[in-house]
Amino acid sequence: MGIVGVVSCAHHAWIDMSRYMGTALAKEISDSVECRVHVPVDKKGLIAIMNESNYLIIHTPGAFDAFIDQRCDNTYKKIVSLNTFKSFPSFSNLKLVIITACSCAVGENENNIACEFSKHIAKDGLVIANRYDVYGGYIDFGDKNNRNGWVAYQNGEIVIKENEIPPEITMQDAFKIFLNYRKNI
Repeated sequence: MGIVGVVSCAHHAWIDMSRYMGTALAKEISDSVECRVHVPVDKKGLIAIMNESNYLIIHTPGAFDAFIDQRCDNTYKKIVSLNTFKSFPSFSNLKLVIITACSCAVGENENNIACEFSKHIAKDGLVIANRYDVYGGYIDFGDKNNRNGWVAYQNGEIVIKENEIPPEITMQDAFKIFLNYRKNI
């Protein structure tokens, strides 16, 4: 059995969509994989989710240097910053991280939270994130202008470039990208 953890926001609309996404990814992986949606409010909560997950979806607002929670009163609070993330332990149980948070793969010299995240998961794991603002719903996600912005990091390096991933992807697509990459290494 495995666990798909989904990091969501306190706002109800995010939770519904997060559950849908997590269930879709779990079904794609195996019938024995469970989906768990969480709403971490700080570093400790995020670490707890990462500890129990084999696959992870970050479904929050974001930026190159943070994951952000949208609260029920429409205020925004930082869950974790890039600088804080640098002190996170390793999570060798995490094989795949899909970040739908906006612009988490942008930054000079790949100095961004997606790249940093890839340094804290399984050595053969992947972090998939987008360089642009991500739009989407329950099923697919991508840049609203249909630009190729998805990239994949492994151990702090880009291993799949923008032109190798379609502009819009589903959770199922992300898992197939992960499997295909692992076959080719």
